[in-house]
Amino acid sequence: MHDTTSATAEESSIERRRPEPPHVERSDAQPVDVAPAEPVEVGGTVLDETRRLVAARRFVDAARVLDSLHRLRPDDPEVIALEAVTHAHIGRHRNRVKTLLHRLSADFPDRSITWRTVSLVSMARFQFGPAQKAARTAVHLGPNSVANWHTLAAAYAGNGWFDEAAVCLEEATKLDPIGSDADGRDEPIGFGPWQIGRAVNYWALTRSYLAALAIVGTMLFGLLGLAVALSSPMLIREVRIRAAPEPFRTLADLVWRSEHRLRLLVTASVSAVLLVWVVLIIATR
Repeated sequence: MHDTTSATAEESSIERRRPEPPHVERSDAQPVDVAPAEPVEVGGTVLDETRRLVAARRFVDAARVLDSLHRLRPDDPEVIALEAVTHAHIGRHRNRVKTLLHRLSADFPDRSITWRTVSLVSMARFQFGPAQKAARTAVHLGPNSVANWHTLAAAYAGNGWFDEAAVCLEEATKLDPIGSDADGRDEPIGFGPWQIGRAVNYWALTRSYLAALAIVGTMLFGLLGLAVALSSPMLIREVRIRAAPEPFRTLADLVWRSEHRLRLLVTASVSAVLLVWVVLIIATR
């Protein structure tokens, strides 16, 4: 009992001798240092998603995302450009596309993205003359942009100027030899090369006299005419594509296969029916 009482008294004396922590008064003139918050890029994630959708040619999905992105970044030239290109490829809201192009020309006349967008919108409508002029201006303003050189190559290819288009592809390869700047990395072909292949297919389909023969065949030959009508775009394209140099032939083939699988299936089905019909006629004689 005595030992317990003495121990308690000793602990109390130790507590009384323990120094108290110093009291620091903070004045209003010396605020507490707080690390500044890092700036948040508004709409950055949505913009990346829009780029991916446009590069993958999913223009309808990109248009939905652009509705939100436009509210987040109403004055961003890239957002305006993406919106114009997307609606041009969908084929709707022509007045909206015209307004967006006018806004780019008025607010950003010295930016290469403005003229590249004008070229891309023109090519979406298969107007390769105006597209070529705008793409030349874009390259002049931004000679270090791979997208600008791809756009100019597509404009040249749409007019059948493959030598000039090959020079543009060489310049793009010099700027980006490993393809790290290509759009649509998850796709078998990026947006820039896709534009070139699309232009080559247009050139092949519109500059051939076999189109007239296909129409005559449709009128004269019933089922045979139907098969020719379904397969004539492929035949016309093949005749012209064989005359195109590389790499334009390969790019055109990639785009054609990815976008015309249904046409290939229908053509194969009609051809099979026609073959069976001919075999049955021969067998019954």
